[in-house]
Amino acid sequence: MIKDGDPISIYQLYDTAKSQITQAINDSLLTSYTKDSRDVLSKLTVDPYGRLGIKIAEPLDPYGRVKTSYSDELYNEFQPISAYGSIVAANNTSGFSVTLFKGGRPNVNVYYYLGGAGNVYVEVSRDGSTWRPFDTITLSGAGSGLKSYGSIAYPYVRVRTDAVNIDVEFEIVASR
Repeated sequence: MIKDGDPISIYQLYDTAKSQITQAINDSLLTSYTKDSRDVLSKLTVDPYGRLGIKIAEPLDPYGRVKTSYSDELYNEFQPISAYGSIVAANNTSGFSVTLFKGGRPNVNVYYYLGGAGNVYVEVSRDGSTWRPFDTITLSGAGSGLKSYGSIAYPYVRVRTDAVNIDVEFEIVASR
């Protein structure tokens, strides 16, 4: 027992105090809450002076930033996808179409080229077999264009024409 006036040295108490403080922190509710995740997300530390600190755990890049990872599957969901097709007039005996399974990508761009007069039909489907009209583009002569559509919830988009004996080119691009 220490009384007022007794000569003591702090260094004699330091190691004991440090271990007791460390143990108290490890046993506290805060530590029990973070015990399972602290090796992954953060580490609780006590410095030589008894100060409590939190360190972000590894891995860190050379600049001290926490490294993160992403799944290729998630990354690919945000990449644009496309479908392209063309046919020359000599082979176009029954019209032409291009279909794209766009999944959940709501933004769609359609490029079209007809080598003569005709209609371009933009259609949507939930199953790839039952098609619903979405837009019709009418050309009175040869021509091309690019149309953008937003918020298309259907997972399939098809662009087609029933015009025959003309060159046709279609491209569909979908993105988030």
